[in-house]
Amino acid sequence: MRFQSRSLWMAKDTDSPEYYEDAFCLDAEQGAAAIADGVTEGIFSGQWARLLTETTVAEPPNLDDFVQFQAWLAQQRAAWYAQIDISRLTFYQRPKMLDGAMSTLLWVTLSPKDGETDAPPGSYRLQSFAIGDCCLFHVRQGRWLRSFPLQSADEFNLTPGMIGSIDQKRDHLLEFQTIAEVCLPGDLLVLCTDAIGKWALGQREVGCPVNWENYWEMPVETWEEEIAALRRNRQMRYDDTTLLLLRVVDETAAAEPYSELAETADVAAEARSEAVTPAEEATADRGTHAPAETETPPARAAGSAEISPGE
Repeated sequence: MRFQSRSLWMAKDTDSPEYYEDAFCLDAEQGAAAIADGVTEGIFSGQWARLLTETTVAEPPNLDDFVQFQAWLAQQRAAWYAQIDISRLTFYQRPKMLDGAMSTLLWVTLSPKDGETDAPPGSYRLQSFAIGDCCLFHVRQGRWLRSFPLQSADEFNLTPGMIGSIDQKRDHLLEFQTIAEVCLPGDLLVLCTDAIGKWALGQREVGCPVNWENYWEMPVETWEEEIAALRRNRQMRYDDTTLLLLRVVDETAAAEPYSELAETADVAAEARSEAVTPAEEATADRGTHAPAETETPPARAAGSAEISPGE
């Protein structure tokens, strides 16, 4: 496991969380995470954002080879279209299918820097790729090291780059931004959609940087109250709001030798497994999370929080 995580999100319309169109996906074992913001003006944008995050974490696109990238994107577009029952679309939905869905996308990967003489013990190579205005903030011991891909709150007033679910023959115009730097155990990686990103950069610019550590154990109710207050006071954009916190860990230190204590735990777990229901087993096996577009997201109707095992 390369990071521990916590996720917090809140739908734009808390009375209709099924219309939440942000999405995210995490794989702590492989050290990958993605976040996306589906554009409301499109159709089935939440499904498109969810598909992009899941496939990016499982099989990221090769941005160095345009032909391969086009092939990857064609697969995702076909998968998105296959989910839609055209016969059930209303008369006002059908014209929207000509343009389809749009979404921003940002993802990160953590790769061990094993064997590199200048690499601190347990360190990783952090890479991030982005199109649009989802943000990554790299924090070390409470100090902001990096804001990516946007550097100021004013940049959010520009039209962000987006990936479309329909091939409009403009893929050659897509511009991904990338970074690569060293990441250490204990570093905090903050991934967020644009509502939080713009607010956070604005806070930093007026000398009140966000203390991201506060959100690690913040109760869900407190999170919801804070976001609702920021929206009411027009300090935060009234939009779907998603925050991911990734605490980087030293996977070599975490891999402890097998012990008698572990064996005892394994026996206890095996005995308990006979009493686990299929629903519980499915929940335990789920390694990624992105709320479904047409169902009430888990835990809460307005928002949710998840903390990965090991915290």
